[in-house]
Amino acid sequence: MTLLEVGTASQLKQPDDLLPPSPGSRGSVHYLAPECELQEHDASIDIWAIGVIAHQLTYGYNPFKFRVNPWREGRANGRLRRDFIQAYEEAIARLGTDYQRAMGASREGFIHREYLIPGAGALVLTAAFLSTNTATVGPLIKKLLRFPRLDRVPEAQPVNTGVRITVDKALSDPSWGPEFLNAGDPRTKKRRGQMNVGVGDDGPR
Repeated sequence: MTLLEVGTASQLKQPDDLLPPSPGSRGSVHYLAPECELQEHDASIDIWAIGVIAHQLTYGYNPFKFRVNPWREGRANGRLRRDFIQAYEEAIARLGTDYQRAMGASREGFIHREYLIPGAGALVLTAAFLSTNTATVGPLIKKLLRFPRLDRVPEAQPVNTGVRITVDKALSDPSWGPEFLNAGDPRTKKRRGQMNVGVGDDGPR
């Protein structure tokens, strides 16, 4: 993962410190947490962005592609909030449904999806989320994308509200499965060394 736009990063002196809203001054609209430009917020806005990326790696698309931030103050932005909440609830529902399907599937609940990337000329399996346990990480992504309490928009309370998971808890979440959680185990490294998985012109092999 490559981090860009670090010039807009802010350092929090204390873990509980809050940052003021700064509409239009930082971040990419598609990855902004709902509270980022609307009210004071903490470092969990970065967790939301990671959740969006995780969803994108899993399904091949960003569910929140809006030209402007629906959660910025203003009547025009407010009209988009209903569309955002609908997209959000559809994404959360799909994560839950696919998780249930994955756990009932063969191969230890793993689902492998294939995406045809325009211009790539080959079928591409997208990174770790697709090559290991795809839909079984649905519960983790839901924790990353928990919807915040919006003081200025109290009526906006879709499904999956609450406090987002921390980075440390996300990295140790059981959704990853034993292959990830035991990556430092010599036996796990040996098994990985015996695997020959890759993507070529003819597709996955």
